[in-house]
Amino acid sequence: MSNVKEKVYKREDVDFEIRKLFKNFGFQAEVQPISGKKPLVVAVMRGGEYFARSVAMKYKLDLDFIRVKHYDDTKTMETIEVSVPASLFNEKRHILFVDDVYDTGLTKQVVQRLFPDSSYIVLLRKGIEFNGVYADTIAKEDWARFFWETEKVDIENEIKRYE
Repeated sequence: MSNVKEKVYKREDVDFEIRKLFKNFGFQAEVQPISGKKPLVVAVMRGGEYFARSVAMKYKLDLDFIRVKHYDDTKTMETIEVSVPASLFNEKRHILFVDDVYDTGLTKQVVQRLFPDSSYIVLLRKGIEFNGVYADTIAKEDWARFFWETEKVDIENEIKRYE
């Protein structure tokens, strides 16, 4: 018998965690201008989109996206697929990567190898050490399921609640 628990994050749960994070001093430092330039928020797709849009809209920051895929449904893939817009490599602003879950550290490693001066924040840390800003923690063996995985979500309307 498996000891894996599934934690379901409904809209109100995610909104609570995001609002909690907005009050975090470490998070506040991440969204401040550096050398007079506001940071660029980059969502790690697909999971980081809702969270990243929330951050960008709340703090009036520009938003971009990357895709890092190393899961096929719930199974880890043998290779990592990374899709990055070419313009990101010429970006002069500080880049703040935003993801939903930190569970193996692999995505963060890949991103920070490509963008070594960037920052990386997550909504959920899964039981392993994370040197950065995050909102909630669950056991490493547990599974998190977010509302955007099971419902059709109109992100633009959802995010307006933070304005």
